[in-house]
Order: sequence, then structure tokens, then C-alpha cells
Amino acid sequence: MLKKYLCVLIAVLAVLISFSGCVSTKSVELVPGTAYVSAERIYTNHWHNSWFTVMDGELTIEEKSLRWVSSYGEEKTFPIEKWEWQELPFSEEEWKAFFDDPEDYFDLSPYGKIMFQPIDDFNFFLLANGDLWFVRLSFINTGSDYPLVLWSIDRLEPVK
Repeated sequence: MLKKYLCVLIAVLAVLISFSGCVSTKSVELVPGTAYVSAERIYTNHWHNSWFTVMDGELTIEEKSLRWVSSYGEEKTFPIEKWEWQELPFSEEEWKAFFDDPEDYFDLSPYGKIMFQPIDDFNFFLLANGDLWFVRLSFINTGSDYPLVLWSIDRLEPVK
């Protein structure tokens, strides 16, 4: 009888271990019609930290695009090939290269498994422990081999 319980316990533990990477991600489905605003600025590059603390405006998920409307009426639409979370395409070294100052580096390791949704060459979503982040890159001539630097990371929340 003890052997039977031990086998069941081992099977349950094996299933839990196999899903442990998924648990920390807490999937967020990007549903058309859902609008998001910045809840907080998590990171700002020292080149851009002067006057704004959060992303201005509203991001709306559409069937094949992402629409951004600023609070002063500017609108931009980003075509999206497919809404689908994928593995983060950057190695740790490539991620670090987005930071022109090593002391400015934003470490992703405390957030568990990070998922990635591309938007365009300068913007993407990250999914970190169930939080949706909007990441913006900027072109800055730093003289390095990596002209793109991380501008900001905003934690988003759905518009109520």
C-alpha cells in the first residue's frame, strides 16, 4: 500500500516539476479590443529620464495590429503578424548590450521565465510573472556596436 502511495506522489511531483517553468510566467492572453495604459515606469534610461514617468496614452490590441493613441491625440498603428508569446530572443549578453552603462543594467533574472511579443524594431511586450511590460528601444549614437539602447519599460494594466 505504501508503495502505491509513493508511486502516486512521485507521479504528481513529476507533473508539477514539468510545469514549473510555466507557472512563473502566468500567461496573459492578448485579446483584441483590450486597451492598456501604463501603471508604472519600471525602468528609464538615463538619456530619457528627464520629464515623464510613465508612457503617455493608451495601447489597444487589435486583430492584426497594436494601436497607440496619446493623450494629446497622436495615433500610431503597428502591424502585428501574429499575437503569440515566444521565448525571449535575447541572450543575457545581448540584453546587457541594450544598456550603454553597466550600472544602468536592468536584470531580468528575478522575474522568472520571460516571454516576448514583438511589435516592431523598437518596441515589444514582455510577460514577466503575469505582468505585461511595454519595452521601448531608442537609437542613440553611443559609439558602440549596439546603437539601440533600452529607453523604458512600463508595466501595463488594462483600462477598466
